Amino acid sequence: MKKFLTYALGFLCIAVVFVVLAPVLVTPNHEHKTLCLSNLKQIATGTLIYVSDYDERYPPAADWSDSLAELVRRPSVFYCPVLRKEVEWGYGYAYNSRASSALIPEDQRATFPLVYDSINLAPKSSDPFTSFPSEPRHESGNNIAYADGHVKRVSSAKP
Repeated sequence: MKKFLTYALGFLCIAVVFVVLAPVLVTPNHEHKTLCLSNLKQIATGTLIYVSDYDERYPPAADWSDSLAELVRRPSVFYCPVLRKEVEWGYGYAYNSRASSALIPEDQRATFPLVYDSINLAPKSSDPFTSFPSEPRHESGNNIAYADGHVKRVSSAKP
């Protein structure tokens, strides 16, 4: 009986340690995925503020992140947090160069990819939506902020 109680107490201790550590071990990856969506949402919101201040024109592609820097909460929103775990210097987002100083019709904004996960890691990356990763960066897909301000995770194939 004493041996049984020793094993039961040992099992109970291991179970308690697992219950305490499980959220810590699981949460960071989930937080990174959520933080990436939050970053893109802040960029999209900053872009909408910019658009309202500049006669419905979107920021120029050459310095899109500089144009939005004062309109977002913190500079770290321009870095993909999942990518930062792998490469310290990479940004990981690109701006759709077709939006550069453009007037995007209101009825097309919900389907127009504006800022997205990118394989181009340079600061101020922009292209006509050609650097969208073919492999998912966030397990189930990649993230896109659309010109109307909504953000969505899509499968690794181009939407």
